Amino acid sequence: MTEKNIDHYSFHTSDVLGVGSFGTVFQGIDLKNNRYVALKMIAKDNLLNDPKGKSGLMTEIKIMKKLNHKNIVQLIDVLETQNNFYIIQELCENGDLSKFLKKNRQVDEKMALNIIINVLEGFYELLKYRIIHRDLKPANILIHNNTYKLADFGFAKIVDNFNPNVLHSQVGTPLYMSPQILRNEQYSMKCDIWSLGFLFYEMLYGQSPWTAQSIPQLVKNIYTQPLVFHDSINQVSDNVKDFITKCLIIQEDERLSWQDVYHHPVFAQYFVQDPKVENLFEEKELSIAMSMREQFGTQQLSINELLRELAEDENRILNIEGFSEIFLAINENLEDEEIQYIFNCIDEESNGQITCKNLLDWLNKYDISLEDTYMRSGSNTVYGAPEKRQIQQGLQQNELNQDRQLIQILYDEIKTNNLNLVELFHKFATSSDLMNYQDFTNMMLNYDTTLSDWEIFETFKLFAQNKSDNINLNQFKQVLEQNFQDDYF
Repeated sequence: MTEKNIDHYSFHTSDVLGVGSFGTVFQGIDLKNNRYVALKMIAKDNLLNDPKGKSGLMTEIKIMKKLNHKNIVQLIDVLETQNNFYIIQELCENGDLSKFLKKNRQVDEKMALNIIINVLEGFYELLKYRIIHRDLKPANILIHNNTYKLADFGFAKIVDNFNPNVLHSQVGTPLYMSPQILRNEQYSMKCDIWSLGFLFYEMLYGQSPWTAQSIPQLVKNIYTQPLVFHDSINQVSDNVKDFITKCLIIQEDERLSWQDVYHHPVFAQYFVQDPKVENLFEEKELSIAMSMREQFGTQQLSINELLRELAEDENRILNIEGFSEIFLAINENLEDEEIQYIFNCIDEESNGQITCKNLLDWLNKYDISLEDTYMRSGSNTVYGAPEKRQIQQGLQQNELNQDRQLIQILYDEIKTNNLNLVELFHKFATSSDLMNYQDFTNMMLNYDTTLSDWEIFETFKLFAQNKSDNINLNQFKQVLEQNFQDDYF
């Protein structure tokens, strides 16, 4: 037994939790707080053999660290040594769904629904960042205190984008992959919906809807063998059968969309917030675009030159690094997550590459173009350009007013129910002295179920910088007291 210390983490090489295609997972301890963690050790030689691969891995992991949701395994830290990467995550003490199903063979509909609902809660968080899992399977759903958590999301995407040769080792467990991935065809975010239906079926019947000894045979069986529900094994409701059937439609354009998934009768009662996935994407994309347009008034000359260069070289290929340089040249205050999000929006083929023309088309879509800067500059300004600036300023002011109106929801609740700020804070904070983003979301939706995620996040930013930040009681009180000068407080 060998003890290893990596930064402020320690583990014994005998404390193995699992072994995967890319590395070994150990149970360890964070010496700073004595908290148990899971350390995934990934040998560089087995994973990424070029600088772009390393850069891609670190970029994606940085995004993953921003995710904060009870149904997603929390990424705590990432470390690098001469020979290895170390991915430090929260420890899920009850193993994974694969081991659970081996013990239980199959589960009844009620329990299977509970597991799938947990998975969908986690996926809703991923969808906000346009993260495609691509490797949803029982081994990647971890269990902790009866909560089911998504793990290893985005990881296969990194490997595929930056080191295509590794794809062959990824196909070690192709059973849950969509036909499009199995056939190396173009696919979309719907590939995870196929895996979701496949997983649901397996939990209910204790077997896969299709099996084979090779990938070509699996593809052939999917295309030639009908989906069969074995009533002799398990009695499953017609609604659940309908859902699984529509998830396992071979053609992507006919398969359920994510919005269809959350609105399906099987789940509609569980997602009372009625999440508008497509609208959520549009709101986030528009918000980032508006923040970029604001920069044109102060950086006209430099941005004009940049756009001309793009226009003169439309066929040039951009990866995420080149794309980031261009976006930061326009707005240096953009977050890495925002840049990655827009890149994913433009990269419709999910191959990690776009052209300069793709980027220009996106900029034109949101009126971020050379024509737009001409309209705002010089003595020959077109009449009406000041109106656009005034509209922009008005939009900004409206956003401030909207944030205050949302805070008003809390204020009204305090007065109506004769609460004080301390009581309100502790009513929703899961920690005794800190409120995280999920707590804040639960609080806002408790008083107004129609709020969009974008509205909640904009309000949260009055209290904290990022979703990964926590709010303490003093911050909570200070913001509310500043917005409402009232003797009541």
